[in-house]
Amino acid sequence: QSETRNCNLIPARMISLPGKWRQLRQSFTHTPQAVRFVWRTNRWATVGLGLLTLGGALLPASQAWVGKLIVDGVVASIQTGQDAEQVRRVFIYLLLELGLLEKFLFICSLSSVSSCSAQPSITAGA
Repeated sequence: QSETRNCNLIPARMISLPGKWRQLRQSFTHTPQAVRFVWRTNRWATVGLGLLTLGGALLPASQAWVGKLIVDGVVASIQTGQDAEQVRRVFIYLLLELGLLEKFLFICSLSSVSSCSAQPSITAGA
């Protein structure tokens, strides 16, 4: 006798949206106290840590956007017959991407958090 399997993709213990919202709020219960404690310890370190966190959060989106500009520039350059102005623009985008990569690695070197494990890999010939 074969078992009938439930092909339902919804997990049995799915949490409702209000339940998820409640869990999210509870996870931040002690955040204000922790920030006040760190602020009293060293204000400049708190501001620096906040700026590093913000920069680390914005870097992936900015790298993706500049990568899109590079691809768009290469395609436009191919379509226009390698117009010198278009090639120069792509070169500037490449320099900007290199600068963003440097900033990413700099923030990772300052951060003791393992959130930088998703570092972009650079491979020769790829």
